Amino acid sequence: MTAVMSGPYSQEKGPFDTCIYVRVKRHSDTFFVLCDEYEEVGAFKGRIMDYLHQTGAVKLHDEFSVDDIRLTIKNRILENSSTCHDQQVFNDTEVYLLLRKPGTKDEFEDLKIVAGQEFEYEYPTKKQEEPAAQAD
Repeated sequence: MTAVMSGPYSQEKGPFDTCIYVRVKRHSDTFFVLCDEYEEVGAFKGRIMDYLHQTGAVKLHDEFSVDDIRLTIKNRILENSSTCHDQQVFNDTEVYLLLRKPGTKDEFEDLKIVAGQEFEYEYPTKKQEEPAAQAD
């Protein structure tokens, strides 16, 4: 009798086939975090928070939580309840780490400052100018 698996760990893929390294960038620092492609972004933020606590890379207050972290791919903010796969976070994807400004409810650091560059929105695409009709 053969067991049939469904979901992300089907017969074609083992549990280690969906492990990915994500490139997390903040100012001039870059570090890699190992996670599962089908892990929720909220859990991935927990891994980042553990890294920050272990290394002391950023001074965090005692009540710091995953809600104080915002991850973006360029201008797109990643949603906590979606999986990395659903949010198009794959192996070697670059995400930017933004932290909530101390003493604020909904203000996060500016992506332009953290990334060191400004990203243009990709969608909707800009309309291209049509060439002017030539008079005969």
